[in-house]
Amino acid sequence: MLQFFSVNYADYISTIEPLSCTNFPTWNNQVHAILKELDLDYALNEEKPHAPSPIYEYYAERMKEYIPKLEKWEKSDNDAKMIIRCSLSVNMMRRFLSNENNTEGLSAKELHNSIKAHFRKVFLFDNLLNSRYDGISGLGNHVKSLFDMA
Repeated sequence: MLQFFSVNYADYISTIEPLSCTNFPTWNNQVHAILKELDLDYALNEEKPHAPSPIYEYYAERMKEYIPKLEKWEKSDNDAKMIIRCSLSVNMMRRFLSNENNTEGLSAKELHNSIKAHFRKVFLFDNLLNSRYDGISGLGNHVKSLFDMA
């Protein structure tokens, strides 16, 4: 009799520090490490396979190659989305999984990129707000550094 082993994702998710406003780099590294360890980073690293067109030669052979690739991508995508969603803090869940953000139809890669883009904006805004002129290097250099950040 064949025995199927399932992975207990809860054990892996419990090792991820929930994403909050201040720990994106740590969260990002932990999520990527776990997805890589579970071989679920396929959907983050590869585009969704496209079905071959029936007008081309060897359509049947191409479909035989396409179906396993699509199944692997879909499993990786669904499991990766679940791990990403479960690793968010309550506040981040409200922000990224609310109906206004319409993240339901996003792939794991798109969801991750949406989170990453948000934190880039937060980091940039924080740097611009907290940047101070040191009084030594010249005001022109300070203004140039602000433009370089933006």
